Amino acid sequence: MTPREARWRERVEADYARLRPRTTAEAHRKLWRLARELKRHGFESGAAVLLAYLSGHAGSLDEAFGLQAPAKAGRPRDAAVDTLTRRISAMRRARRSWAQIADELGGDERELRRAYALRRPQLMAAEIDRRLTAKPPKRKGGG
Repeated sequence: MTPREARWRERVEADYARLRPRTTAEAHRKLWRLARELKRHGFESGAAVLLAYLSGHAGSLDEAFGLQAPAKAGRPRDAAVDTLTRRISAMRRARRSWAQIADELGGDERELRRAYALRRPQLMAAEIDRRLTAKPPKRKGGG
């Protein structure tokens, strides 16, 4: 790092340390002040978002600004994923391609692969456990 870059870095760090709030109360005071300035300069929506957060109507700034990802609709539940994984496993044993599986099940190939990859170890463990705990078949004939 050159001496010029080092001086620049020291200045930036000093400015950051001066501006960074030291306590939660100080952070809230600075946010209240920012909300007041935003409102004074005509940014009503930004001020309203900050006030919603500061008054406790939003749990976080992300939530107040609407930045949290929406809940993914249509995500199958665990039982449905297990059933889906079993069906995919049976189709893979029957030597079907991923494109054929996606066409037959009516899903996105990447999503089906992902669901299968996530659940396959559990499915295999359950199958091994089932086989180990199952009673042996009875023999026919007189032994």
